[in-house]
Amino acid sequence: MTGVEDLLQDNAAKCVTEMRESGCQVWILTGDKDATAKEIGITCGVLSPDRNLVEIAEADEVLKDGRSWTAEEDVLISGLAIEKILVEGKERGAKDPLIKSLLATKGLIVYRASPG
Repeated sequence: MTGVEDLLQDNAAKCVTEMRESGCQVWILTGDKDATAKEIGITCGVLSPDRNLVEIAEADEVLKDGRSWTAEEDVLISGLAIEKILVEGKERGAKDPLIKSLLATKGLIVYRASPG
């Protein structure tokens, strides 16, 4: 059995903190699975144990009930789910409440994201 540990760069958490303090919004987009992405987010400070974590695997559950998020929540969302939310949001216009609420979250990680 072989295991590989992919460590974060030195000072990754410090860098994220400093970026946030300067007014930047930090999101993570990764091809990793949800559990790995969650651990990376916690380790580097994008996700906080002080905020509620909303985990979204499928967009339909969100689109159906019109769920929104606040700055006091972090979001862990699959690449397919955010793609569907963004496409449908674009069709509804720039003031789409789902997109606005995603932009309001302090911590957002898109897992299983892929270019294209």
